[in-house]
Amino acid sequence: MPIQQNSVRYISALLKKFARKKGFDRQRFIFCGCDDVNGGRKTFFVELYALRSNMDAATVSFGNHTVEQVFRDAEKQTELQPVSYVLLRAGCYGQNNSQVYAFFPLSALVFDNKEATLSCRTEEPPAWMSLSPNRFSGSILMKEEKQLPYAPEESGAGGFAWNISYTVESSIKKAHGYRRTVCDSWGNKLRVSGHVLYNGRSFSVTEQAEAGFAQRFFGMQSYVPFITLSSTVLENQVSRKQYHNAFFSLSGLADKTAQCCFSYDSHDVVIQMVSRKSKKNVVLNFVPVNNQLHWMCTLHQKQMIFDIDIFAPADSMCVYNYETLDSASLIQVLAGASGSGEIRVYRKHGKDIECLDHLLLKNVFCEHAIYSGD
Repeated sequence: MPIQQNSVRYISALLKKFARKKGFDRQRFIFCGCDDVNGGRKTFFVELYALRSNMDAATVSFGNHTVEQVFRDAEKQTELQPVSYVLLRAGCYGQNNSQVYAFFPLSALVFDNKEATLSCRTEEPPAWMSLSPNRFSGSILMKEEKQLPYAPEESGAGGFAWNISYTVESSIKKAHGYRRTVCDSWGNKLRVSGHVLYNGRSFSVTEQAEAGFAQRFFGMQSYVPFITLSSTVLENQVSRKQYHNAFFSLSGLADKTAQCCFSYDSHDVVIQMVSRKSKKNVVLNFVPVNNQLHWMCTLHQKQMIFDIDIFAPADSMCVYNYETLDSASLIQVLAGASGSGEIRVYRKHGKDIECLDHLLLKNVFCEHAIYSGD
């Protein structure tokens, strides 16, 4: 799988550009850790989400504050509501999911050119984060549950601290996007190590465990639906042999563009597809079925067809809301790390198709985003 040449310089430039322009910016890391006491596995996430309009960068300013207000005012709204802040959010996925978060003014973002490090800090609640081309660390302490101003149903409390070293093992040089939204999967596979302290419990993140994942969304307008799927546990469907150092990741935007890559055995596959009016090369579907959520993705590349099916239990998913730049809508994200499924690789021979490979996926990170209320 092609590794980004001079990745340190690339990541340094990526961090330096974070939230510098008007629009939205979402940078996040996903990684696994094992409980130092009982060995239990958890999937953690850390992300920065920034919105920048024409407001003073030293001010934290939200737009519409509730879902009801968003839909009541959407038709009347004729100009952008002032909105400006950085949200640091961290937590874990699963049935016992939790999150903590903190807000910063954009002026709190500091980029150190010498160390190539992006950092921010606030006193209430006590929170900080530091990002560099080989490490991300930080902590958030929320002593009591607090509601997000624009999503009253969301609250968080507890303590979360992380200190993670990482190396980029797979990256795609070319980002993909739809209109004014761009997705940069710069860390399809990260070799990660370090420690997490979660509500008083210690977790080890080791290089022998599952690999990490990093991604950046940015632009002027958020288009939905968008999906993200990622896993490093791939098996042969026939022999059930688990492939060493394998991984899979897929990101798709608005059923118009998708980027997929996976590596197993001696096979490296990179697919970047855009649907045209004359030919639909990307099909992204998401269907809730009883207590199961189903992601169905089909990608057509010349004579090749890639069919991807992922299932996840609905009760293991977390629900998060994100304010948009125009404040006329909220984006609601379903996310979890308990998915499983398969990849089928076909080759077309005229009207016939031949199945070349059938892979099983486990411990899949799954994400699906829509406008709140859809």
